[in-house]
Amino acid sequence: MKIRKIIGMLLMVFGIFFGIFVGGWLLLIEPIISVCKAFDTGTLNATILGITLLKCVFASPVGALIFLLFSWIAMKVDGFC
Repeated sequence: MKIRKIIGMLLMVFGIFFGIFVGGWLLLIEPIISVCKAFDTGTLNATILGITLLKCVFASPVGALIFLLFSWIAMKVDGFC
């Protein structure tokens, strides 16, 4: 029974970090950096800007969805639900 709680807690922590990584880094910070690089090199166009805008809009919901998915799995493993 103790192992289930440890696995559940590890899944919860992994969900937090994975949600922050995907939502915060891959969908928010990295696209902004790529737009800045494209602006500096003079290759910025509407497509790059539009894709970056969409990534930034969906960054928070995707990160939250990843966290909620891992939380749900952790609760199933832990036997809470």
